[in-house]
Amino acid sequence: MKIKNVVMIGRGAIGVIFGTFFQKGLGPDHFAFICDEKRKERYTKEGIIFNGEPYDFRYMTSQEANEKADLIILCTKYTAIQEAIEEMRTFVKEDTIILSTMNGLKSEDDLRQIFGRQKVVRCIAQKMSSVYTGNEVTASPIGELVIGAEDPIDEQNVATLKECFDEIHLPYHIAKDIKKEAMSKLMLNCGINQTCAAYHLKYKDVQKEGKMRDAVVATMHEVQAVALKMGIVLDDDDFAFWMKAIDALDPEGMPSMAQDVLAHRPTEIEIFAGYIVPLAHQYRIDVPYNEKYLSLFKQK
Repeated sequence: MKIKNVVMIGRGAIGVIFGTFFQKGLGPDHFAFICDEKRKERYTKEGIIFNGEPYDFRYMTSQEANEKADLIILCTKYTAIQEAIEEMRTFVKEDTIILSTMNGLKSEDDLRQIFGRQKVVRCIAQKMSSVYTGNEVTASPIGELVIGAEDPIDEQNVATLKECFDEIHLPYHIAKDIKKEAMSKLMLNCGINQTCAAYHLKYKDVQKEGKMRDAVVATMHEVQAVALKMGIVLDDDDFAFWMKAIDALDPEGMPSMAQDVLAHRPTEIEIFAGYIVPLAHQYRIDVPYNEKYLSLFKQK
């Protein structure tokens, strides 16, 4: 199969960043965002600007699906996954490939249960720094998608994705062990997102030695211990890589979960501590930091 028609769900910063590559590479007749009627009207009226360049994306509701998609990419937060699943159903065909850029490992597991194991390739969106204000997205760097064959069943779909990404010049990386890389990023997210959200911190607050940085480190070590019981080795190099990444972040910025807390929006706790804590119980591992964060945010 050759990927000709692509749809995305979620016109946030990640959706806009990678949507521009499909828009330019495949043409506007072969790429669209799926959304409800209300969002379609607003998006069409406002337009969108990415890094100073206006884009006239096509928007479709699930009722307007006149053909199936070869590739569907979910770029929403996990809190919106059930809505996204319903919106994408009418676009799925027998050989549709599905990617999710959501944090954690849970979204792919959920999608596989509903649409079939063979359709869903594990994916990570990483290395981007973006700001979404009004109808304008700026990103520098723009980041990349990471994909990989978790099992032999994924190999053909990964090859198909590679051909498409090469053709449209979309930045990507094929992981030798995609599940390890996904778990490694989850280790980072559990540490930085949850700690900053719990204490309303900016990155500068954890870039210096002290209790808050220690909390980030301890939370990450808890995930490291759970991963080991799952047969995934996150070694000192993995840990050092993410600590270096944290120290390179804009000191005045803060992770999305902290922004959600301050804006009184639902958090993604379910795919962070909500994923790690049950596994820790299963493996009889103490994870006090993740337990604390789960308790804190489950009450909200």
